[in-house]
Amino acid sequence: MYFQEPNGVKLELHVDNHFLPGGPRSFYSTPTFAANPIGITYDPEDLVRRHAAGESEEDLLSQAKLPSS
Repeated sequence: MYFQEPNGVKLELHVDNHFLPGGPRSFYSTPTFAANPIGITYDPEDLVRRHAAGESEEDLLSQAKLPSS
């Protein structure tokens, strides 16, 4: 995630979340990762709204349903 503060400071944040039993290592061998190792495009505010609406963590963290960057 990239963010620019009002004073012009630019930040980059990278977080891995995985539901697979082997964590990130298991994810790296999936077709989803092979198709897009760079990452996904998403709206963090949409994730907050979906979480507040009661959507499951598994659905919120699923990369298969999100567009690639």
